[in-house]
This record gives sequence, structure tokens and C-alpha cells, in this order.
Amino acid sequence: MLLARGEVTVVVRESRQARRMTLRVKPGGDGRPEVGLSVPPRTTEREILGMLERHRGWVERTVAEQHASVSRLGLRRPGHVPYEGRLLRVVRARRDGRARVQEGRTPGGEPVLGLYGPHDRLPAALDRWLRDAVRRRAREIIDAAPPELGGRVTKIRVGDQKTRWGSMTTKGVISLNHRLILAPPEVLDYVVHHELCHLLEMNHSPRFWAHVARHCPGWRAQRAWLDEHGNELKAWSPEHALR
Repeated sequence: MLLARGEVTVVVRESRQARRMTLRVKPGGDGRPEVGLSVPPRTTEREILGMLERHRGWVERTVAEQHASVSRLGLRRPGHVPYEGRLLRVVRARRDGRARVQEGRTPGGEPVLGLYGPHDRLPAALDRWLRDAVRRRAREIIDAAPPELGGRVTKIRVGDQKTRWGSMTTKGVISLNHRLILAPPEVLDYVVHHELCHLLEMNHSPRFWAHVARHCPGWRAQRAWLDEHGNELKAWSPEHALR
């Protein structure tokens, strides 16, 4: 789709559940906004093009807002990795064998992140390191929670969910978005406690939010932070650090 600021990708998905065409804009895998269009079965190309043309103005405004929202924190700074709300400078050394990531400090005390190994293996190694960091930090939060919350967690899963920051099953399996480790620690703390409270209330009723407020008093500020900066977290990828 050609807009005033350039082309954007439009992904059309046919859905049996869709009763009408639905548009939305989200960050794409390369950090650029992607337009998604869900359509009912047997929707014609003419109808799709008409939908896009009628909502061109809305798409233009939303894409512009997304462009602005993915640069507020400056996470995509080359040679740096966002980690727990700060930017760690990358120190690289090409070595043969397995790629690995290691936290460290310069002689002057500056925190850095060492990336060692073949260049083509570093993005995957960094991705694994970030996921392990989320899992490790989440385990600390869960272990420190009251038994009626933390004691009921059976498994921690860390992934790259497109729309959710976290979820909880009735069997105590908590799933977390690995990009949460890019945010300040208080944000991950809020998301973990939010999901833990679903073990008490599997809904978002006033009773549920009362549990959240009791176990995470600053939750409103952390949710507001995610609302403001979530798109920027989702737009970041390990490749940005390796440029």
C-alpha cells in the first residue's frame, strides 16, 4: 500500500469467523508498521481495495503514530542492547565455535555485553540470552510471591507473542513475552504479578484488579509505560544491536 511516507506491507488474512473486514496496524518484523486486514471468506479483490482506499486516511495517521512510537526510547541504537531499562554497549570478538553472550564491565566500570562467536550466530545467541534472563528474573519474582500465588506456578514459558505480554493457564503455566526484559524491571514485575493474580481470578473483574493492587501497588504506572512504549519493545530485534 502506497502512503505519503512510503510503502507499507498489507497482510490480508481470510477468516471463517470474520463477519466483516477489519483493519489494524502493528509493528512488523523489521520494525516498520504492517497493515493487517482480516476478511470473511469469498471477499473479492475489489472489496479489499475499496476497504483500503476508504480507510487510507486512518491508515496514514496510525502508521505515522507508530513510526513515532518506535523511536521514543532509542532502543534501536546500533551497537547497544536494551536490557532492564538501560542500554548496554556491545563488545564483540569473533571467535570460532559456539556463539555466546556474557555480561561484563570495562576497566572503568561501564556495564557492557560481550558477544562472542561467528557473526551469523550472534542474533540467535542474543535472543536465547534474553529469554533466559526473562525466565531467571520471573523465577525470582515468583519465588518471592505469597504461596497462594507463586506456589501454584507449574511452568514458565518465554516466547515472542505478537499481541500479549503474558498469560496464565488454570494449571499454573505462565507465559511471558521475552521483550519484557528490555523494559525497566518494574514492568516485568507488574506483568508477572498480573498473571499470578489470575490464579485467584481468571478474569479482569474488580476483584481481580484488587488482587493486583495488593500485590503490585504501582501497577497503573507500569501498565501506562507498556501502553506508551510497547510498540517500541516489539519493534526491536537482536539485529539492531549488531549493526
